[in-house]
Amino acid sequence: MFGYVKIGAAVPQLKLADCISNKEEILKLIREANEKGIRVLTFPELALTGYTCGDLFFQLPLIQAAEQALKEIAAETAELDMVIAIGVPVMADNQTFNCVALLHQGRILGLVPKTFIPNYSEFYEERWFAAAGDLISEEISYAGQMVPIGADLLFAADGIPFLKIGVEICEDLWVPIPPSSYQSLYGATLLLNASASNELAG
Repeated sequence: MFGYVKIGAAVPQLKLADCISNKEEILKLIREANEKGIRVLTFPELALTGYTCGDLFFQLPLIQAAEQALKEIAAETAELDMVIAIGVPVMADNQTFNCVALLHQGRILGLVPKTFIPNYSEFYEERWFAAAGDLISEEISYAGQMVPIGADLLFAADGIPFLKIGVEICEDLWVPIPPSSYQSLYGATLLLNASASNELAG
């Protein structure tokens, strides 16, 4: 039986490289969304660190702080029946990936890395991030769990049999054949795109 699922897009007020403050802001918005009956909630890419950390993405303390913050968010939302998508930088295979983590009832369902990395105009992501195609592993240890990682993942939620979620990140949508096209062909009924951008001066 097909039905409806209430979806939310969250826009947190972030502090660059302050994963503790960003975690608290994200938790606040998750609680607000839960009160509104939202079942799937999407945050921007790199929401735990902020998008414009620049060369701070080379710093292991920032990457580790984001991982710890995600672990704490998973623990604090374990009682909520909500799928939560949060942007986070992830180290795997001696590379750093711009990922979205999907959480549900305390579990990290998977990590989806960005496939197409922008490197034009004001964007400089190739300096910091590898593309999904550079990934070797299919599963990594992350935030205390063994987690699947890849751009070819689809996610199902317990209790909503018709819901199959595909995830892509920002630039992925702007290419001639985005990952979401393949995700929909393989059965995705909901496509999430976690996006962010940098501010320009002048």
